[in-house]
Amino acid sequence: MDTNKSESPAGNYARRFEILRRLALSGAAGDDLTASVENALEGACALLELSAGRIILFSETGESALNVGYAVSDSEKAVLDELESDLFETLRRKRNLRSAYVTFGGDNPLSAFTLPLQRKGVVFGAALGTKPGHGKLSDEDEFLESLAAAIAMTVVVDSSDSFEAPGARRAVREEIDRARLKAVMETAVTVNHEINNPLTAALGNVQLILMQSDNLDPDIRRKLEIVEKSAMQIRDVTQRLLSLKVARSIPYAGKETMIDIGPEISADDSGQTDSDNPPRTPRRKR
Repeated sequence: MDTNKSESPAGNYARRFEILRRLALSGAAGDDLTASVENALEGACALLELSAGRIILFSETGESALNVGYAVSDSEKAVLDELESDLFETLRRKRNLRSAYVTFGGDNPLSAFTLPLQRKGVVFGAALGTKPGHGKLSDEDEFLESLAAAIAMTVVVDSSDSFEAPGARRAVREEIDRARLKAVMETAVTVNHEINNPLTAALGNVQLILMQSDNLDPDIRRKLEIVEKSAMQIRDVTQRLLSLKVARSIPYAGKETMIDIGPEISADDSGQTDSDNPPRTPRRKR
């Protein structure tokens, strides 16, 4: 399960957002609860390289009412089931355990977690999983808690009208919007670094040449001014990406959508001063 080893942070966040988005849309559409949870669980296991994962819903008596699992092998499923029965379930019953991240050493090191599915402080289920090796699942706390919250809201929406389904959907949507904005911002930082560095060099050289405009052919000068204007528009786009507060989609071409990055900023009003984007060179005299 090495598919994510070289994945960029932006790609990683995009995949996290997609898992949460599909789970929320599935729950809001009233899709089959078990299928929705299975899809989300399988996606999360692949993303985090979990060897096994499980979602359990408890009945009023504390028994398992729904038990959905995913594992890369029967042996990994057995390991997770053993941890649930010998450790997590016992601690929930005797010590009111809600969440835990644990690591095990030895010849076969392992990390494991359990997180609650809850509504208004009432725990009605648990999300748990295992990962082989020395990596700590507590490092993935933010995403795992978001996933548990989204699954909990999906269960609430699916199970009863008395749980104020519109409010549940809104909470899931807010969680997804935060994950989406984080993915967009990761991409924006990457774009700002990878594009603006060579762009600054290109723009600076064009502006230096234009400062000698008296010696240039008028047609060449006009074309260089077009290059200068286009480069500054690219720089403006990267700055608007970094300034996003909400990752809102708008129609693009046909059925495609794009992120709304707001109105174009005038080069004279951008207030750009950071090292990757130096202020525009003063306009040459003609």
